[in-house]
Amino acid sequence: MVKSIPADTREYWVERLLAWYECSGRKDLPWQQHVTPYSVWVSEIMLQQTQVSTVLRYFERFMHRFPTIHALSAAPIEEVLPYWAGLGYYRRAHLLHNGARYVVQEYGCGLPATLEEWIKVPGIGRSTAGAILALGMNRRGVILDGNVQRLLARWHAVTDPKGSSAFLKRLWQLAETYTPEHHAREYGQVMMDLGAIVCTSHQPRCDLCPVADGCQALVQGLVQDLPTPKAVKAVPLRRRHALLVHDGAGRALLIRRPGQGIWPGLYVFPELPEWTELYEDPWDHVVFSGDRPPFMGRLQHRFSHFQLDWYLWGVTSWLSVGDVDSLWYAYAYPQQPSVAVPSPVARILKELAVTRQVLCRKYQKELPGLVMPPFPGPRGQKIFEQVSQQAWQEWLRHQTMLINENHLNVMESSTQTFLAEQLEKFLDNADYDRPKGYVPPKP
Repeated sequence: MVKSIPADTREYWVERLLAWYECSGRKDLPWQQHVTPYSVWVSEIMLQQTQVSTVLRYFERFMHRFPTIHALSAAPIEEVLPYWAGLGYYRRAHLLHNGARYVVQEYGCGLPATLEEWIKVPGIGRSTAGAILALGMNRRGVILDGNVQRLLARWHAVTDPKGSSAFLKRLWQLAETYTPEHHAREYGQVMMDLGAIVCTSHQPRCDLCPVADGCQALVQGLVQDLPTPKAVKAVPLRRRHALLVHDGAGRALLIRRPGQGIWPGLYVFPELPEWTELYEDPWDHVVFSGDRPPFMGRLQHRFSHFQLDWYLWGVTSWLSVGDVDSLWYAYAYPQQPSVAVPSPVARILKELAVTRQVLCRKYQKELPGLVMPPFPGPRGQKIFEQVSQQAWQEWLRHQTMLINENHLNVMESSTQTFLAEQLEKFLDNADYDRPKGYVPPKP
């Protein structure tokens, strides 16, 4: 049981912290300007398990697109996710969106007014609700985020393992005791600031702490040891095989993931079935028509509970993805509509956009080349070396016109021979021919 804290200790704590905030606290963060409960709510969700420096790149863009709870509630989740892509932990975006719809449905033009009402909103826990009350509404609200936990655990030398029920119970009691009825906004902010700036996880600046003379961890030499870390569990490894399917002209195929699981609702590269994760090289076990896809690289990404090893294989042939939401992402062109992709996929697409230059046979000047040969063998390699993305894209359109206009069956060898000949003429800017035996359709 926590011993009661004397009133003079509480007064000392609050006075010292508020004085420090006046001189050294953060007051220029975007969510501290034109403060509303909604802006604080958005910032608090973004800041969960994410550094301030990262959130700064996303907050203002998000608020410009969704300036009010009603604007966020009215937007479909497909419009929200592109403004969250890159922040990670995408379940937060879904919960924020669901929470906005809940508030609009339950309160119309109003807002929850009490801690209990805010906690009922999807995605809002006890500490986030306290932050909204304190920072957004300037009312007493008790905050216990990671920074505040570290500060209180050190000041009172709480040795229970971090995250344990005993640890959280004691810290909530301490946080409730110290939180004053007045200066709610300033006190809430200084608790988070002191933990973020001074009482940091690594290399804390105890010499700058306004309450260092009462810190039990400092007296006992435990600052670096507290909070006591949880027992480290081995992080399981998951291997998945993904296909980098592209048309050879600057577009990659992406499919939209379902609303559950990792990267919910985001666009990713098509993946092979889950059972293929048993194999580092799946192609001896997968029925695949055509030549063996080349290995494009391995990407590692750490989630909160596991590490993902993504093996990428290049495919230039058309891939049937079934009845799923898919699109061709034009990574080679700057004018790209907003598409919600997770950061590993965005990284790969960005690398693909930095393409090599080729002396284009058709245009006789240097232009961005293809990412890989459009098909196997010497002929595909020749095109890879001589044809630009722009020329290849134009040829694909021209080829479609030839097939439709001449009623060709692309499965016939004569058609394939004809199209190969016309490709050469197209690249040399010569007139194209009609196929042998061509009979114009009757009017």
